[in-house]
Amino acid sequence: MDYKQKKILQKFSAQKVELKLDGQLKSMEQKAQSIFNDGRRDANTEILSAAGKMEQALSKLNKLAKDIDDTYADAIRKAKDIGVDLNKTSVGKNFKNAYNDVTEYIMSSKDLISKLRKFNI
Repeated sequence: MDYKQKKILQKFSAQKVELKLDGQLKSMEQKAQSIFNDGRRDANTEILSAAGKMEQALSKLNKLAKDIDDTYADAIRKAKDIGVDLNKTSVGKNFKNAYNDVTEYIMSSKDLISKLRKFNI
């Protein structure tokens, strides 16, 4: 093989190596994109799941607030029947504090749900 043929063969071999490497890089890029997309999809699923769990908690908090309100109304009626102003007792104050606490949790839950729903990756 003469010098010119060796040069042509070297150039051809270099092009083959370059093409092979280019193909490998494209394959790696596609794999990276697939890994990223899977991660993003899974993260979005988790975010939606978290929002759903907070909505379940909110539903329970709303029920609890209603239960406290109903119990308070019943207690007011019973206290009135025996001539006691429930609002002036520590029990009456505790009812209001409990209701206020639950109401704050309700507002915080709504805020968190809103933030989770807006979070988009």
